[in-house]
Amino acid sequence: MNKTENRFQLLKDTMERINAGIRYARKQDYYQFSMEEKKILEQIEEILLLCDSLGLKDVIQDMQQAFIQIMGAKEAQDYILTADYYELLLLPLLNSILEFSRQWETEEDYWQLNCQSLEKRYPNLYRKLSVLSTEEILAQDKYQLEDTMSGHKTLLVQGANKRVYFHSNNNPKEEARQLAEAVYDRCNTVYHVLGLGLGYLPEALLSMDTSSSFVVYEGDLNIIKLMCGCRDCTTLLESRRVELIYDKDYQIFLSHLQEGHIVFHEPSLHNITNKEQFIKFYDYFITIQSGINQRKRMQENFTCNLLHKDESVEVLKKEMEGKEVYLVAGGPSLDKTLESLKSRPEDAKIVCVGTSVRKLKAAGIFSDYMVVTDPMPWMAEQIEAGEDIPLWYLSTAFYEVRNRVKKGYLILQKGYAPAEEKAHKNGWHLYGTGGSVTTTALDILLSMNCTQIICMGMDMAYTESKSHADGTAMARNIGEEHNKNLIPVKGVKGDTLYAPKNLTLYRKWIENRVRKEEVLLTNVSDGAYISGMDNISTDNWNKK
Repeated sequence: MNKTENRFQLLKDTMERINAGIRYARKQDYYQFSMEEKKILEQIEEILLLCDSLGLKDVIQDMQQAFIQIMGAKEAQDYILTADYYELLLLPLLNSILEFSRQWETEEDYWQLNCQSLEKRYPNLYRKLSVLSTEEILAQDKYQLEDTMSGHKTLLVQGANKRVYFHSNNNPKEEARQLAEAVYDRCNTVYHVLGLGLGYLPEALLSMDTSSSFVVYEGDLNIIKLMCGCRDCTTLLESRRVELIYDKDYQIFLSHLQEGHIVFHEPSLHNITNKEQFIKFYDYFITIQSGINQRKRMQENFTCNLLHKDESVEVLKKEMEGKEVYLVAGGPSLDKTLESLKSRPEDAKIVCVGTSVRKLKAAGIFSDYMVVTDPMPWMAEQIEAGEDIPLWYLSTAFYEVRNRVKKGYLILQKGYAPAEEKAHKNGWHLYGTGGSVTTTALDILLSMNCTQIICMGMDMAYTESKSHADGTAMARNIGEEHNKNLIPVKGVKGDTLYAPKNLTLYRKWIENRVRKEEVLLTNVSDGAYISGMDNISTDNWNKK
């Protein structure tokens, strides 16, 4: 490493330490802040000597003034102000030194630095990359490496439809750390990451703990070469907890979608040239990112819901055993079968989803139980305060819903670690959710040894161009122009209907779930045909 590169490395390292110290201070981890600050002060001494050698006397004076204010805030134990001063006063000065030093900058041969690690750990990949030239890749005008204020490189790529920055133009490492913190989940030990970029995200994930492993999939050899040619990534290449896979069509990644924890580097998706594949992966990204974004809300709901100390829904098994049960969902077909519920057998039970509660009550039909599973706040609008109908609620359902009812029964779900831990501790049953309130309710009823389960409003398609039954909380009309974005499915009447991906996934989950069940299952609907059930159209049902 030459003298100029040593300067750059010192400045970059110091700026990274300052950013780390700022994070610790704002998290009120003052011990770690102090540890970082000791190293920062040592490096600042070196930077002051560097400034003196460069003749930057004004910068030295400004840095000294900045430290007078920083130390004053520190002595007053005002850590918030201390962090602010580091960010607002010192970081800009280090940026200015970095920019001043660029006039003597020479490109480090990072390929030579990284290739030894690459050849040892990934010999096949090394051979593929060795024949590529960084200069030729950049000459294509598809890829552009740019400097940032932090001294680290960022990457601009011409995707299939637009030019996309893969990393921050200001501080790629800090941006990667924030993303890593957002997607990291301590309950997972294996992470499958789509998109390498310049390696900042997998490096940040690697720093999250000392036990998890990360499999990184990249479909563009040029990007791997650019990473190895523009920065020191030996830590990433040598770590035994990271496996880098060149996956041209991402078929290997696809085969692992059901394993471990999936993480998407969203900008990398825009480098997928196959339009259908891009749409497929972007759908996965939206679904998975939605789950990640909801995780904090789910944790809050779980904590609040457990304060009620309710029994598990399984205590109702004796009450439901041997009974005919009507599972009432909110699909459009419910409009045609609602009246038939008034003539149900006297000892039959009604279990309805939260969406349909008010519609049934308006018709003078009061269900025995209602079910909610969604963690989002809008769920509370479905239930009136002081509701008498007992509630079956998922452990992560929006907590205010439970507060609105007089009696509740807890549903502990598979796949959510805190719920699994609670179930194991109490010897309680775990239920499959299938992704929706209807599938959750069905799984519960299948465990209760009912003699027959009659499903109403479980259309699993947009019947008559409607999403839900009239008068339900989610009802809206779906124009035929939307059909081109929907999936064609077989209808109960033998016709072709259209369904969004989520309803199709729910239907397939139901078909797999009921395959080996002996209970009599009836789907009363004009919606999608559900294999494994006795499918009856609404007209034929009403004629009975």
